[in-house]
Amino acid sequence: IAWIAGAGGKVLRTTNKGVTWTQTTSPSSTDNYTMYAFDANTAIVTASGTTTAYVYRTTNGGSNWTTVLTQTGGFFDDVQFKDANNGMLYGDPVGGRWTIFRTSNGGVTWDSTGMNVTTTAAGWNNGMYLSGNTVYLGTNNGTLVYSTNFGTSWTIQTTLQANTYVTWFNSPTTGLTGGAELNLTTNGGTNWSALTS
Repeated sequence: IAWIAGAGGKVLRTTNKGVTWTQTTSPSSTDNYTMYAFDANTAIVTASGTTTAYVYRTTNGGSNWTTVLTQTGGFFDDVQFKDANNGMLYGDPVGGRWTIFRTSNGGVTWDSTGMNVTTTAAGWNNGMYLSGNTVYLGTNNGTLVYSTNFGTSWTIQTTLQANTYVTWFNSPTTGLTGGAELNLTTNGGTNWSALTS
């Protein structure tokens, strides 16, 4: 089972390993930038326009979508879940505060209480890494914003490149970031070194 979201509100789904794809009902005409699917029926998709960002949820394979979150002036970069109930959403800052929301009910409702990260940095589409309680958020200002307690507190780490488009960790200490180059850490992001790529 796989889902794809794209421009013009399109969402496609396959249940046979990509042999055939079916276009679901579109949640809106706004471009979809990221999504997370739990199974063949339940999925979350984010859409961001010029003035408002949206999160939509389906529980019937995309036949119907429910708007579960809107943010005026926002742009949602990524949504991921650590289990069937607990997930996180991040987006570009609004009013000098980074957009970070959590859900504890599978994306039915979202809350940003206590998620105070003051920044002017923007994020990147699909730029979040989430594993258990560890979260890394990619930025466009040479930093990574991370939490080891699922967003209760946040720390900013400096990387070697301006843009961290993607981040991946194979263990709590060993990870990579990708931008104009690849950077490697072996101490949980305290220090980064450039890799030939």
